[in-house]
Parts: sequence; structure tokens; C-alpha cells
Amino acid sequence: MFLITWLLGGTVPTKKTIKTYEYKSPPLSLFERLFLDRFWAALPGAVYPPWLAPNVITLAGLVCIIVAIALVLHHSPALDGAAPTWVYAA
Repeated sequence: MFLITWLLGGTVPTKKTIKTYEYKSPPLSLFERLFLDRFWAALPGAVYPPWLAPNVITLAGLVCIIVAIALVLHHSPALDGAAPTWVYAA
């Protein structure tokens, strides 16, 4: 129990603290403080709804990559560049 408490920063999480938890990355570089903090604060709020989990966004990107690979392999199984040009644009 002591190890778990220590790993969690000295406190044991409760339901209330888990629901209100928000990750904040540490400002480790000058570039992060000057540019990336504002960029990541503005972009996700404008593009994705706040209820959407980051894992879903990552999974959607993975699905897009798998579909693109499947299209290329379907139209050019030997990967010799014989697929239509729209396949490579996908």
C-alpha cells in the first residue's frame, strides 16, 4: 500500500479526484512555453468535442492508415506502382 501511495504522489485517488483529473504537461522547453502550450490549448478545442477521448482520436488515425494500406495492396498487390493515382492520394 505504501508503494502505491508513493507512486501516486502521496495521496490515494478517490472517485472525486479521478473524475476531476486533468493532465498538465510540464513546460520543459522554451518552445513549449512560447508556442506549443497555446497551440494545443486552441487546436483540440476547435476541432474535437471535449467529450471525445484522446484514444478515440488515435484509433481513428490508425483506421485511416489501415484503410490507405489496404487500398494500395488491393490495387497493386506487388507494390509496383500500378495502382490508380487516386489510391496514392488517399
